[in-house]
Amino acid sequence: MSYEMEKCTEGEIGSYAVSAIPSKDANMRLKKLMKGLRSKFGGPKFDPHLTIVGPLSLTREDALLKFKEACQGLKAYPAQAKAVSAGNSFWQTVYVLLEPTPQVVQISDHFDAHFGNDRSTPYMPHISLLYAHLTEEEKQEAVEEVKELDDTINTMSFTIDGLELDKLTLGDETLKSWVKVAEYKLDTLY
Repeated sequence: MSYEMEKCTEGEIGSYAVSAIPSKDANMRLKKLMKGLRSKFGGPKFDPHLTIVGPLSLTREDALLKFKEACQGLKAYPAQAKAVSAGNSFWQTVYVLLEPTPQVVQISDHFDAHFGNDRSTPYMPHISLLYAHLTEEEKQEAVEEVKELDDTINTMSFTIDGLELDKLTLGDETLKSWVKVAEYKLDTLY
């Protein structure tokens, strides 16, 4: 596990989220696709990730402790793309929807339990490809662009082999305030 230091005061409350990170090959493929979308539709640059839990208000110390405890004994697990879709918010402009397989859902449930998160809506596993303010027509155009850039992305199978704890500032659409606090490499598949 590695840690990055961000400027914060001991006991200061911040917003923290845990994400699953796709394997290197999937990551490269997704980054290429995301770059193509940004070149046409704009939006901030960010790394491919599957949000597992958060953002939650915690101290850095509490977030790190919960993250370390939750990571113990976890293994890499498979994920399967299901469709490319557009959402109704900046944070879900265009994304790859994943199959809610038992492994994918159990990891989210596991972190919810460790972080004391009472999820108010069903978990929708997805990897965002683009964050932007687009009209409905532009979103559909972006979904079509995904198909042109990578016509099999909606059937991609890959491995989740890393977890990451991030500190973020809610509402920061530039993502410049996002800081990776810790990462955990997952070994061997379940």
